[in-house]
Amino acid sequence: MQTSPSFFSALAAVAMVLVLVPACTAEETTPSAVEPDGGGATDDNPTDPNADAGASEEFLACTKKCKGCCLPDGKCIANPYWKYCGTKGSACITCDGDDRSCRSGKCGCTSSADCADGLVCDVENLKCKKPCTAESCDAGCCSSAGFCETNPGSTACGTSGACLDCRNNPTGTACIGGTKCGCNFTTDCPQGQSCDPNTKTCTTTCSATQPCNGGCCDGATNKCVGGLYAKQCGNTGGMCMDCADSPDGTACLSGKCGCTNTYSCPVGQACNSVTKKCGTACSTNQQCNGACCTAATNGTCQPGTANNACGVAFGMCTNCTVAGVGPLCLTSGVSNQVCGCNDQTDCSAPRECKAGAGRSYKWCCLPPGAFCVIGNNQCCSGSCSGIGGNTKCN
Repeated sequence: MQTSPSFFSALAAVAMVLVLVPACTAEETTPSAVEPDGGGATDDNPTDPNADAGASEEFLACTKKCKGCCLPDGKCIANPYWKYCGTKGSACITCDGDDRSCRSGKCGCTSSADCADGLVCDVENLKCKKPCTAESCDAGCCSSAGFCETNPGSTACGTSGACLDCRNNPTGTACIGGTKCGCNFTTDCPQGQSCDPNTKTCTTTCSATQPCNGGCCDGATNKCVGGLYAKQCGNTGGMCMDCADSPDGTACLSGKCGCTNTYSCPVGQACNSVTKKCGTACSTNQQCNGACCTAATNGTCQPGTANNACGVAFGMCTNCTVAGVGPLCLTSGVSNQVCGCNDQTDCSAPRECKAGAGRSYKWCCLPPGAFCVIGNNQCCSGSCSGIGGNTKCN
């Protein structure tokens, strides 16, 4: 059969239409992406241009919105850490190599604990590295932490080789001249030592101008001692005190002279139970050493020989002028002070100045027949008896 020219014209027109109509694009056929789990999404993050061409639609959607890093399944890790580390919209990586911590979205470190065994953290660059050796530093010394130190100090002292750690060095905790451990001050030395200003080295030798770190300096030996004994007492590092000469007391209490009881104080003083220092204040519970106390509370220590303050050592004072048994303070025995009289002019009638009732001194007492009070012991004979109000000295 013969084809007419009009058929070919129609076929050419159809072909022209097919060429002019564009094909359907992938974007038009792909459904809208679903936001991945994990939170932390933002809308201003473009697709990672370096993303794997074979990445899932979920992952690509995550890279557009996640403020952290993305897992292959599209989950957003909003707060990256060592297991899932990465910058904004990037694929998560795991920091299990030399750098084992996630810092600003990258594997790094802030301390050597973040590094693999045998490595140290370069804090300035946040990266782990091999530690230095005594021979590897171009400048400075190699510290025990594994770094080249160019600014000598107490923890890393030296200008070459291995650094010295002066912190526990017996010669001193300071770095002297950047090259050796020693001391500038007393506090640079161990307890019980001083700093020799000439050698810049700690020593047990001391003096008034070269104090000890704690304790005190014994003037007899010029050596630092603990300062806890009465003859070598002190806790300020200065010269030791002999508490036998201290007005505060003869005992050494934590490096200071003081008292623990009445006998720790000089004669005529009492030990304050609160301050642990000697003074003239006294009471019935705070007795005077070798003296009497004027009052049961807020009293003062007195020698005990005055007519108005007469008494025995460690006891209470008596005012003889009102006691009635004699206006005078007399000595009885070795040191006991008692109220009594010398002659009849010292007594008021009917009292008489006599010795008796076991007393070795004269006192103003009531003669036989005089009215008395049972129990007051005012009779010269020492005996008062009777019934009711009719009691007389025998």
